[in-house]
Amino acid sequence: MLTPHIKAENLSIQFRSYNNAEPTLRESILGLFHHNKARSHTIDALNNINLDICDSDRIGVIGKNGAGKSTLLRCVAGIYPPSTGSLEITGNVTPLLELGTGLEPSRTVKENIFLNGAFLGMSKKNVALILKDILDFAELGEFENDRLENLSSGM
Repeated sequence: MLTPHIKAENLSIQFRSYNNAEPTLRESILGLFHHNKARSHTIDALNNINLDICDSDRIGVIGKNGAGKSTLLRCVAGIYPPSTGSLEITGNVTPLLELGTGLEPSRTVKENIFLNGAFLGMSKKNVALILKDILDFAELGEFENDRLENLSSGM
């Protein structure tokens, strides 16, 4: 049996939503006498999620807008803490928040690979060892010396 690298048990995340975050002076004074108006409410972004992801697993997170997909991924990335339940992660998680994040358009594909490797704490030697694999995976081998700004957005 494989040991989970990401394990969530009864994971829930709630956010407080404020109807009017900054009341006027009049609303503040009236609020002292009228406590029946709710100024905030709780949004259940995730509710009792149970999940085991092992090393060999590949998953997709699918759902409608507002279903909690991004919230779950941000929680796994350590951006949002769980409100209740637990989340255990073995190893490192590096979030890819946006495809263009961290890329320098005026540099070549190859230079960007080395630059991002450095951002991830990898040595130049280690990046060089996997450079061909990265280029092959991205299908950019023949463009490794082209500047990103000259490539199509899909590349």
